[in-house]
Amino acid sequence: MYAFASEHTLHYQITNDTSGYRLSLWEMAAHPEGRPKPYLYRINYSLASWEEAQALLRQHLALNGMDCVSDLTLPRQGKVRILPHPTWSLEA
Repeated sequence: MYAFASEHTLHYQITNDTSGYRLSLWEMAAHPEGRPKPYLYRINYSLASWEEAQALLRQHLALNGMDCVSDLTLPRQGKVRILPHPTWSLEA
């Protein structure tokens, strides 16, 4: 069973790290009961610069169905509604 698009929110945070910056991306689980963590997944990237973190975040958002992200400068943390299956295709 697939969730509706309104239930798909990508959370992100860019923080300073000892080696530069850390970009964290995660999506919360719709039903976290019985899960060891309340999210479906969490990805952490270590990056050398703020620009690299912004570029990777924009790329991830574009892959998840968000348009016109190439010129965006996003705040250090936030959440963005994304499409549930933007790269899936039923065509063979």
